[in-house]
Amino acid sequence: MTVYDPQNQSEKNGKSGDSLRDQWQQYQQDQVLDAELARELGKVKNFQMGLMEQSPRLWVTPAILALNILMFVVMVATGVSLMSPTGLEVLKWGASNGILTLNGDWWRLLTATIIHIGLIHLLVNMYSLYILGPAVERLFQPLGYFTLYWLSGLGGSLASVWWQPTVTSAGASGAIFGVFGALLGFGFRQKETLPHSVFVNLRNSGLMILGINFVLGLSVDAIDMAGHMGGLAVGFALAMVMSQPVGLSYSSKRRNLALAALFLGTGLSVGVYFLLPRTAVSNELEQLRIRQLIETSTSRKNSSAIQAYRAAVRRFSKKNKELSLAFDKIRAKASKGKVSPMAFATFLLSQQVPEWRKSSNYFATVPAEDLPSFYSKKLALLLKYIKARENHVYYLGKGIQSNDNAMVKKADAMLQQSFALLSQYKQQ
Repeated sequence: MTVYDPQNQSEKNGKSGDSLRDQWQQYQQDQVLDAELARELGKVKNFQMGLMEQSPRLWVTPAILALNILMFVVMVATGVSLMSPTGLEVLKWGASNGILTLNGDWWRLLTATIIHIGLIHLLVNMYSLYILGPAVERLFQPLGYFTLYWLSGLGGSLASVWWQPTVTSAGASGAIFGVFGALLGFGFRQKETLPHSVFVNLRNSGLMILGINFVLGLSVDAIDMAGHMGGLAVGFALAMVMSQPVGLSYSSKRRNLALAALFLGTGLSVGVYFLLPRTAVSNELEQLRIRQLIETSTSRKNSSAIQAYRAAVRRFSKKNKELSLAFDKIRAKASKGKVSPMAFATFLLSQQVPEWRKSSNYFATVPAEDLPSFYSKKLALLLKYIKARENHVYYLGKGIQSNDNAMVKKADAMLQQSFALLSQYKQQ
């Protein structure tokens, strides 16, 4: 038998009504979410279509990837360590060190961005560029992206030699941090046109990559964080200036901004290079030591040429001393009247000229084409010195014989030239 309870039935009806209202509210919320999702998906689709339309083909990122990988393969093929190359090895190939970079080797600011210190360093950087590069290249189009990468790399290198001028550094990290900085700058500058989900995905990927590079930068001495932060700042600043809404209608303005930034940024980088303090890197002996170490760390095929050069220098140094002493001795006698001018001239032409001429034969067996540039330059200076000394005694002997003051003055000029060449040789 069922007993009807009005109060209990009312409670049941109330609960049922609440349940229906909850379901209706949930349905409405779901409809709102579905609409928001549809709008976001539509924004993403339109954004992606706009990107593909304004940048249908990518070539800068693949070219940079290929250049960095090719450079590393060539380095390893010529004997550089695959996993842990030395500082001298990477310096030889173009890494940056303020002692060299701030004293004439300005080109290291650029070459350092394509040199990597081991396979892990290369893989981390190339993976980072592979993830970030295509998106940023499409956002800024190839010319704008090249400008960002170029100037971020320069900015990172300049920051590196400013902050740690005596540390050897290399890698594309500064430029890659600039690419991420550009992504952040675009998101900040064009937040109204960039779909939220797209920005979140790129941001998360970028933060992961930044974290990997940060840990690597702390664990590898030659990868300094100043270069990373310098590149990041440059990339962000450029994006704040160059960012435009996605679409072909902005291509012309985007191109003009990229060209202006490229030329002005490069000019500014040149100015910064010359303004950087050089107190910490002004030691000429340290420059010489590093340059010599770089040259002598060359491959085995050059070692025999270097040994031949050094042996020739030792033999020539002895001969140079003998000829110089003989010249000084007879000149002193001639000045005191113990030797007649004609006897002095005859000695010069018959003894000194042939001996100086033969002195260059000491270097005939040196394979100059196998010498590193450091030794090639020194060899060229020595040969010029020998020729200047030969010309000096020749013109002096002929001038005395013919009583020709002009020829004697020419002989003096040759002697001064030989002194200058010898000074250059010692400074190399």
